[in-house]
Amino acid sequence: MKRIGLWGGLLVLVLLLTACVGEYSPVYEVEYDGETYTVDSEKQTITHGGTTVQMEWSRTGGGSEVTFVYPDGSTYRWRQNDGFGAGGGSEDYAPEQGMDAQTLLAVMDQHRTDSRSPRWGSNPLLGLVLIVLGAVNLVFPKELWFLRYGWRYKNAEPSEMAVWLPRVGGGIAVLVGLVLLFV
Repeated sequence: MKRIGLWGGLLVLVLLLTACVGEYSPVYEVEYDGETYTVDSEKQTITHGGTTVQMEWSRTGGGSEVTFVYPDGSTYRWRQNDGFGAGGGSEDYAPEQGMDAQTLLAVMDQHRTDSRSPRWGSNPLLGLVLIVLGAVNLVFPKELWFLRYGWRYKNAEPSEMAVWLPRVGGGIAVLVGLVLLFV
């Protein structure tokens, strides 16, 4: 009986881990401040309004560094370390409207924030599995207790808590399953 629980738990874990999988594209668009920016992570560029800025990104010690290289050759470097950042531009740094370094950093940060947030979306398979498992716990808590423990003892009866807790867990599983099914 423990093996069935272990395999069931592993199945649910695999389903949860695969629920967030999305399609990767090296080129994506980011909406920022009412404007659309196209980011190409392979070519390391950001394009907006016909202007393309090259990004040179690297890890440093406890943080990261990004350098924006503009079409006219001017640059802006930003270093981020443990939540603190500092930066500055070259002497000839004079970016076009909408392509200043602070805007580009915000575009990069918005995409990073968006891509880190889980994208569960609708997951009918996981939702159905949780609804079925939750419903079984809601409807048959005594029978499940007998399958796990009761067969070991003569005239054994589960306590109220042993019946109540699976019902609560089953109800929560059904609710989560419904959310995954329809959201």
